[in-house]
Amino acid sequence: MIETAMVAGGAEYDGYNDYIRYVNDQGGIYGVDIDVISHETYASPSGAIIGFHKFRDAGAVLVSAMYTIDSVAAAPLAAQARIPLVTNVGAVSMLYPPSWTYSIAPTFDQAMAAFLNWVVEDHWNLEEEGRPPKVLLFHSAGASAADMIGTGEALSSVLGITWQEPELYPLGTMEFTPYLMRVQAK
Repeated sequence: MIETAMVAGGAEYDGYNDYIRYVNDQGGIYGVDIDVISHETYASPSGAIIGFHKFRDAGAVLVSAMYTIDSVAAAPLAAQARIPLVTNVGAVSMLYPPSWTYSIAPTFDQAMAAFLNWVVEDHWNLEEEGRPPKVLLFHSAGASAADMIGTGEALSSVLGITWQEPELYPLGTMEFTPYLMRVQAK
């Protein structure tokens, strides 16, 4: 499992271990116990590559990556080694053309498309009737943001939504005040 030094990464690691402990207590899978190996990437693509090599060398049959930044870096290695790579949310660039990488949830561009369609279909506005809705993306910088920005810009013009310049912050940022102040100004 590739993880990052964040609360969510640690929580997922704990959840994996609890689930694997339960599976092993029930006799494993077809009588085989499962071992979990982890590698901390600190949200670094090079760290994900090091982790993937560690897993491959240990004989891993499946690799899980929590974040897009890790899975995008490890995706080419998964295809080369023919080891399935499962991620919580995949970026389009790692899923197409289909290979050895899988996403549990919809991609970020799919989520953005669903959101923008909801805005239009729900006639979503906060104040004025008939005013075109405005959408501003507030998200960490990275591959997932790039997918959402591209889809948001393309669909907004077609759907009649005013697309504001996104406000992106570095992954791992804990102080959002300057970013939120810029969002308010926009």
